[in-house]
Amino acid sequence: MAWSALLSSCCSHGETSLAEVAAERLVRLERHCGVYVLLSNMYASSGKYDDARRIRQDMKERGVEKTPGCSSIEVNGIIHEFVAGEKTHPQMEEMHKVLEKMIYWILSGCAT
Repeated sequence: MAWSALLSSCCSHGETSLAEVAAERLVRLERHCGVYVLLSNMYASSGKYDDARRIRQDMKERGVEKTPGCSSIEVNGIIHEFVAGEKTHPQMEEMHKVLEKMIYWILSGCAT
């Protein structure tokens, strides 16, 4: 847990060198995708795209898969669950139309 906390903090503060040390220790301890994702995102946000690609390639070679993100919302007593990249929800088209309207409303300045 301490190595994970250190890695997360290093990523937040752009401490690449120390993040690499924490990530290396975590990779030795576990095969969790979070280590790779945090490190890859840190590299990408600091413009080190080759390093970010290398980390993602390491994930593939080691068979580490990223679990898709998931969100839930309750509407009228019914819980709807959404998985990142999902295209099978029966009301997906309708939801996208509502989101487009919301985005337009926010970008047009009506939300202020």
